[in-house]
Amino acid sequence: MEVKRCRGAEEVGRCRRDQKKFVLPVNWLLLPQEIFLKIFMYLSPTDKVNIRVTCTHFRILIDHHALWKNSVFVFRELGVFNVIFLKMLQTRRVCSVEVDRLKLYHWKRFIETLPDLLKITVYSCLTDEAIKAMKPLTNLQRLHLTNCTGLEDEKLVSGVCHFQQLTHLWLCKLTLSSSTALAGICQLHNLIALTIHSKDGFVPKNALRHVLFQLPKLKELSLSAQNMSNESMSFCFSPPEIFEGHPGGSSLFDPYGIGSWIHNLPSTLEKLHLFAMNITEPCFSELFRIKPKLRVLDMSFCYGFGENILKQIPREFPLLTKLYLSNIPLTDDILSTFIHLRYLEELDISNNHVLTPEAIMYFRNVTGNSVHIIRKRPARSVTCEIFSTLYE
Repeated sequence: MEVKRCRGAEEVGRCRRDQKKFVLPVNWLLLPQEIFLKIFMYLSPTDKVNIRVTCTHFRILIDHHALWKNSVFVFRELGVFNVIFLKMLQTRRVCSVEVDRLKLYHWKRFIETLPDLLKITVYSCLTDEAIKAMKPLTNLQRLHLTNCTGLEDEKLVSGVCHFQQLTHLWLCKLTLSSSTALAGICQLHNLIALTIHSKDGFVPKNALRHVLFQLPKLKELSLSAQNMSNESMSFCFSPPEIFEGHPGGSSLFDPYGIGSWIHNLPSTLEKLHLFAMNITEPCFSELFRIKPKLRVLDMSFCYGFGENILKQIPREFPLLTKLYLSNIPLTDDILSTFIHLRYLEELDISNNHVLTPEAIMYFRNVTGNSVHIIRKRPARSVTCEIFSTLYE
């Protein structure tokens, strides 16, 4: 039996085949720029650069300041930059830079181009003229100078104090020839973090104590002063009024530990670093009595206390988010007590040969792998190292 297809059916089939062949072109460039910016935020700097060279439209979008607001621009050497490159930095609103090597002329031009910088890190040795050239940076908040070898301390501090908005200041390999220079830092009333790493290990104790008690917002302090005795360190951390009735203050010092000044710690303390110190149980009792609202506690390489002290940490410091116990013998029972630290994010148990893998696995399972456990630590850098007590 012969089946005949109607003419109308053939026409319909042919039209459908023609529609499949004809596809409307999609112009991705017509998408809103907000969608592109949202996508580009997930790209690495290398991918952004690759996309930037594809077309003018993407070049403009990639240079949008929203994509670079949290980026740090690293310059191995400040050279002769053309106008186009400097304009690109302005468009991206660069606010954080790191510089390895620089020349004065290029440094001045660089600063003039980016007067809104908020954070600067310089690894090379600056000159006094280079410090003066930074005066246009009225909004500077973080300054990290890793090599102050060739700078006079008084001129350096005088130049740094021009930046009244500073919240973080790092001065490494610094030579302090007088107390006047260090005392000048107290003019920076907005300082939250201060790092002073002396090249020769000498820090004037009177000036240091003056600075510590004249900076109302200071929360973090990093010192490298290996030539300071425990007596001098205790003097620096004791309020000035304590010594008015005790000439010399010898009766207040404990040359064998931190018991002489631990009672002066404020109850609002959030970070405490006690590196390689002899901490006796009475010292811990005093610390527990103060009940600081600690969020970070570093007891790496410390000694002089027993297991009971470590087991009390979760109860006495329940707000801890970071706990560093490198080179401290921890047992499985001690590790299990840290499960009760609800806000713990990072735990350092490196260089520990007592803990069993089963105890660590149990800790991970109970905490849901929400705590970053550090089991191995790289060797400490000898550059800009901290030799004495860190108090934050």
